Amino acid sequence: MMKKLSLASLVLLSVSGVSFAAGENVVGFSTHPALVNVGPSVYTGPTHGAANEPGIGVYSVGSGARINAHVLYDTLRTSIDSNGIATISGGTGSHAGMGTWALGRVTGSDSNRVYFGVWEGVSPSNSSVPAYAAYVVGDNVTRSLDAVKGNNYNYATQGVGQGNEYYTGTLTANFNAAGTGGTLSGSIASSSNTIALDSSTIIYVAGSGSAATARFIGTANNIDYEVNGFFYGNSAQALAGTADHLTDASKSVGFAGTR
Repeated sequence: MMKKLSLASLVLLSVSGVSFAAGENVVGFSTHPALVNVGPSVYTGPTHGAANEPGIGVYSVGSGARINAHVLYDTLRTSIDSNGIATISGGTGSHAGMGTWALGRVTGSDSNRVYFGVWEGVSPSNSSVPAYAAYVVGDNVTRSLDAVKGNNYNYATQGVGQGNEYYTGTLTANFNAAGTGGTLSGSIASSSNTIALDSSTIIYVAGSGSAATARFIGTANNIDYEVNGFFYGNSAQALAGTADHLTDASKSVGFAGTR
């Protein structure tokens, strides 16, 4: 039987997947941080890009060092499909265990540095067992909702799941008049699946001052999925999050959108 999680439980559980430091503008979330970790990139050599940009690392390569997502998407990709989803795979030597990454990017005046995707590889404890993770990472995380309080905005959203399954849809943020949060609604769909946010999905500001982050958290498909994410840009111009299937990780999705 599927475990029914309260919103309070979701808030506590979600902390383990968050990657950021106080005052850090690069913020992300991974459904399985022991497999894929996100946050500021680290400098590991000239071919992997600069440090302190949106970064993604996988446990099986370079001790999980986070590689610059811009370089992964623009330079190191194996291919890119008609939906703009890049595939990074086929590593050899020290990169032989990298698995396969699907990586998308939302573009816009203040959101061209927000990435979303999924990773497929093998379990650290058993190389014969498949493992999956969905992730998002971006910079210029939204610190305050004052600029959008009392407004409703639609975000044109895209997502990706296993096998580069492509999702599109609209998510609507209803920001409250106090500037303290609100609700997020809507859905994204692929050719074979729809992920619809449950009414319990909320927007809130975690922390304060330079450590504040505008976030959303909730569930989808009657609690089949746990949903976590962030807003990006000074006026919440973009959002990005993960939908983590609670009984089948291979159904998890990373998504992002702009208004």
